[in-house]
Amino acid sequence: MRTARIAVVSALLLVIGGTPLAQTLPLPKELSGRWTFVKANRTQTFTLDDMAASGPSGFTARLTWWTSDPQCTIRGEPLVGRVTATGIAFDAKTKCDVSFTVELNRADDRWTGKAVTTSGPRVELELKAS
Repeated sequence: MRTARIAVVSALLLVIGGTPLAQTLPLPKELSGRWTFVKANRTQTFTLDDMAASGPSGFTARLTWWTSDPQCTIRGEPLVGRVTATGIAFDAKTKCDVSFTVELNRADDRWTGKAVTTSGPRVELELKAS
């Protein structure tokens, strides 16, 4: 009896654990949008190109993230991100060593979310993409 329970629990864990999030949330091949720093009334563009699922809950892409200072801009840099239950998330660093984390949630064909600095002064940006 105990062996049967263990087998059932193991089978359930395998089925649940083996269901990749990337399969339940299809990734676009590319994503482009704008970030907005509301407090300073600034906005710029960003793109994720060559997006592809990577493992059960990850993805790879190339990030271009325009900044107010052109010397800090990220241009076509490879990144590895995470697929979440509602969208995607990733970490990046500008050419001026400002680190940030991004969370984008999908609602139909639109993506919204935020980017928050993880180094230096705290800055939060609003994100919209399609």
